[in-house]
Amino acid sequence: GDGGGGTGALDAVRAARGAALGTRLVDSVFASVRAQSEAAAQHKNAFLYEALQNYLEFDGYYLESEPCLICNDPEVPYKSVKLDALKVEQKYTESRHIVRLQQAVEVRAVSMALQQSNSKRQVRTMIVHYCNNAAVDSTELKSNESLWRRAGVVELEPDQVSAKLELPIAVAATAITIEYAAFYDTGVERMMCPRCNRPVTNKHGTCDSCRENAYQCRQCRNINYEHLDAYLCNECGFCRYAKYAFTLSCRPSTQADPITDEASRLRALETIDAESQRAHQHYTRLAEQRRPLLRIATTLNERDDSVKVVGGDKIISQVPGLSSVNRKLIALAVVYGKECKATFEALSRSMQLLLATRRELLRYLHASGALAVLPADGHDEAVARDGDALGRSFSSLSLSSSAISAPSQQNGAAAAAAAAAVADAAVASSHDINACSGGGRGDELDGDDDEAAVAAAYAAGQRARAARTAAL
Repeated sequence: GDGGGGTGALDAVRAARGAALGTRLVDSVFASVRAQSEAAAQHKNAFLYEALQNYLEFDGYYLESEPCLICNDPEVPYKSVKLDALKVEQKYTESRHIVRLQQAVEVRAVSMALQQSNSKRQVRTMIVHYCNNAAVDSTELKSNESLWRRAGVVELEPDQVSAKLELPIAVAATAITIEYAAFYDTGVERMMCPRCNRPVTNKHGTCDSCRENAYQCRQCRNINYEHLDAYLCNECGFCRYAKYAFTLSCRPSTQADPITDEASRLRALETIDAESQRAHQHYTRLAEQRRPLLRIATTLNERDDSVKVVGGDKIISQVPGLSSVNRKLIALAVVYGKECKATFEALSRSMQLLLATRRELLRYLHASGALAVLPADGHDEAVARDGDALGRSFSSLSLSSSAISAPSQQNGAAAAAAAAAVADAAVASSHDINACSGGGRGDELDGDDDEAAVAAAYAAGQRARAARTAAL
């Protein structure tokens, strides 16, 4: 009897504790919801968002200078873009087009349109390769075949005018090469003079009539003596057998280049430096675009035709009946739905690339042993040494920037102090980006090690700056 009574009392105590815990949990949830609701109501852009929702088809919060990389990472659709529109530089060999792209893209498919101008030599096999290292220049891309990875092979039929290579998995590429690997055997081609169009029988390619060389390019007059039967001109890329047009099904990529050695580490630091400057430019532009929105929203019901927007008159003239619509509404739609959205998406991409590059840099330092983070149990000296290693990594990006290299020639001490400040800002901004991203994923470093590394690097930067200040 006593044992049963003791068990009942224990169950009653547990039930009371559970009820109390449940009550506290509910109260905590309600308090959190109330605090977040108040924060949203007091947000500096709350008035603008409310006005925009009343007058526009509202599809996103594009005025945030610190976008969350989880909430604002929509699935960007693939678009068909001509390869000529994406290229920043192009090289050629006797059988390959080598194209460096303006930015890294995820490629899902490659389409080709072919216009035959001479049926004597037709392509049978075409191979597509890609490279995902943005730091490699076009000369190295042309000479170093180990940089390329095969994307796929396309087999063509005689007189085929189009083809498409569908990739099973989209690949990130900063350069594309198209190789014409094999041709149909159509017999011996008769060599013709490019000037007088007469047959040339001279083994050196010299026309007996006009003394012109038949081996020269029809467009730039270059002669490839190493490959006299080249399919492409290795100087200008002209092909006298066919004309090609390539289209990529792609979208922008924010993947970081892999870091495998000291040279790629320095390139990653340069990428962090350049992308940080771009992010700041986007931030400044977004702040400038907010001002006209605020002015329009506060005077929307007033009669005032002084509000002008670039392209507004063109939009009004193109859409029938739009001339009777309030010009302020048109300005509101153009500035927010077009300009602010584009700037916000560019800012988000810059932050994503910064975060990805920083993760890759920390992974490389951790794998190479330069970043051996230890628990805080008295090993301050070792942690400081590892923090100094990471701090020097971030400091080198500021020393390589033109903003600091110029004054360093005039005042080395001031430049060193500026470099330390930039390095500290780089580490701090990387810490903020990681906090906004919502934590690590399965393929990243351990979260505790990551935060400890950043904290140690920041402390090392502070100590180095204090030492330099004391030296001054």
